[in-house]
Amino acid sequence: MLANVPWLTGLLLKIIENVVILFAICYIYIAGNIILKPHKKLFDIVAGIVLGAAAVYIMFNGFMLDDVTELRLDTRSIIYSTAGLFFSPISVVISAVIGILYRIFFMGGAGMLAGSIGIATSSLLGLVWRFIWKKSKPNRLLEFYVFGLSNAVILLFNIVPFFTPNLYQNAWFLIPLILALFPLFSLIACLPLSYQKNRVENLRKLERSELMLQASIDVASNINIFSIDTKGRYISFNATHAQTIKDELGIDIHVYDNLQIEAISKILNRDIGVLFQKVFIGDTVHFEQEMSENLTFDCKIMPLKNKLNEIIGATVFFQDISEQKQYEKLILEKSYRDGLTGFLNRRFFNEKIAEIDSPTNRPLVVVMADINDLKLINDGFGHETGDRVIIEVTQKIFKIFKEAPAFFRTGGDEFLFFIANSDVDSVYKMIEVFNAEINNFKLGEFSVSVAFGCAVKNGEEKIQDVISEAEKKMYENKFVFLHKRQNYLVLTIEKRFFAAHPLEEQHAQRISELAAEFGRYIGLNDLEIKPLKTLARLSEIGKIGMSPMDETPTWIEPVNGRDPSMKHVEIGYQILSASGVYSEVALDVLSHHERFDGMGYPCGLAGDRIPFRARVLAVLNFYDKCLHPTDKTEPCNQTEAIQQMKKQAGSLLDPNIVASFIRSLEENQLS
Repeated sequence: MLANVPWLTGLLLKIIENVVILFAICYIYIAGNIILKPHKKLFDIVAGIVLGAAAVYIMFNGFMLDDVTELRLDTRSIIYSTAGLFFSPISVVISAVIGILYRIFFMGGAGMLAGSIGIATSSLLGLVWRFIWKKSKPNRLLEFYVFGLSNAVILLFNIVPFFTPNLYQNAWFLIPLILALFPLFSLIACLPLSYQKNRVENLRKLERSELMLQASIDVASNINIFSIDTKGRYISFNATHAQTIKDELGIDIHVYDNLQIEAISKILNRDIGVLFQKVFIGDTVHFEQEMSENLTFDCKIMPLKNKLNEIIGATVFFQDISEQKQYEKLILEKSYRDGLTGFLNRRFFNEKIAEIDSPTNRPLVVVMADINDLKLINDGFGHETGDRVIIEVTQKIFKIFKEAPAFFRTGGDEFLFFIANSDVDSVYKMIEVFNAEINNFKLGEFSVSVAFGCAVKNGEEKIQDVISEAEKKMYENKFVFLHKRQNYLVLTIEKRFFAAHPLEEQHAQRISELAAEFGRYIGLNDLEIKPLKTLARLSEIGKIGMSPMDETPTWIEPVNGRDPSMKHVEIGYQILSASGVYSEVALDVLSHHERFDGMGYPCGLAGDRIPFRARVLAVLNFYDKCLHPTDKTEPCNQTEAIQQMKKQAGSLLDPNIVASFIRSLEENQLS
């Protein structure tokens, strides 16, 4: 036993020497991943060569177990198994080839087979275990110990068959030593490598995250983003901020450079040093800075905190919002202006009136204007024509009353504006100029007109009272010629309608004459016959508001549901009800397509609820349509027309009026 003490001591010293070399190899992984990480293939090749050289050195300095078999004991199996677990397959193959070649061609001996097999099996163990390691994540300490124990067992299987009798005498010590120390050394080698592997992977993930973050903040070309520490030094910044500083200050900035607080404060005309001090104590600062009329920045400065929630600096977001501000201004402008005329609306008037009602503007003349007969124009000529009238009127108001500080459209056809430091007489002279110009704008033979009303504020009277006075005068002016103009407008519409549709004019003439004859037959006096003739002449005037022109639906079939052509009775009602003379027959026009059985339109009236003149007109219309059809059907003679009327009596037509009309025909009272 004592004779074996030097042998055992030498074995332990060699193992310790091998382990020192083994730990040196561990840091190849650390250094290589840091220095050569952009060149992975180069790292794999270099690592394989270094591992192979380390294994050669270990084999060269291995402990000779037996001089006869030249069997050596070293830690190469730990190197190769650990390399297979942590290094790439390329590095493992290169190092294994170097080790096997050295063992065969340079060391030789009877133990070269066992040594070569040990290199191959250890490398293979590491690669296989690496695959298993990826699939599961058990306790790392236990796993690495079992990994080292497996490596030790494989080593013993490789060398025990080559034991000599002398080695068998020391087996009682050698085998437990290998089973005890090799798993421990493998565990100690794997732990730092595992830690470093995770560290490298986390660093790479962090780098990718930083690259993605940098790319994302660099994409925002109109946002300056940067962070500084509490000493005012840059921690990070995006490309936009770097370019902005270069453009404005002519310098290139780098991480840890000092922020140019004074220069930036001058540019912004704001002491940002004070703002940063607020942020460093936990406040968030947000403000908008208008650099010029068309350049506005939005700035937000927030505290930058670490994981312990300690403030370590500030992050700044500095964005050009000029386009957004221009858009908001445009939206606000549109919300205050009438889309058709460009005049300010009533909403803005309520905000502007205090500014207008200023002592410096007195005497202040308030002017109200109203387009005469706009409703009739819309109904008779169409809303597109009505819009043209509004535009023409407002353009001339803007041109002639250009001294007014603001123009307001307060209603569909009403306008309000103010003339500062003036008098009513001067304003009325401008109104005369306006009237002369607007009279040249005609709709056929009909000229457009505007009613004006003026009032002046000299002292402390309420502006709303002055506006009410101007409005009252405007309506007085409007009513002076309202009756005459509206009647003239109806005649203009009628003339235009008949000029476009001569068949309708012929039909109106026939039933107008028929209405007079039948009215006298049933005992109506001249005052009662006149509106009946007017109704016969104007009953279809509402068709002027329809495009294209639709013929009246057939009288024979009941009308079920609404048809676009039915709208003309409502348009005709609107035109005539707005007129003084013709308003008497407006309700008759609205009702002349009702049916006696209640199946007509637009209201579905029945029997005596239908106005009398409308029921008479229905009979006259039906009779004339039979004799003079507007479609391609054959005209009826008087006898056939009478038969058709009898069929419709009680359903479409009033039976009493039909009976009276037939008697008048039979008695030859109608031409």
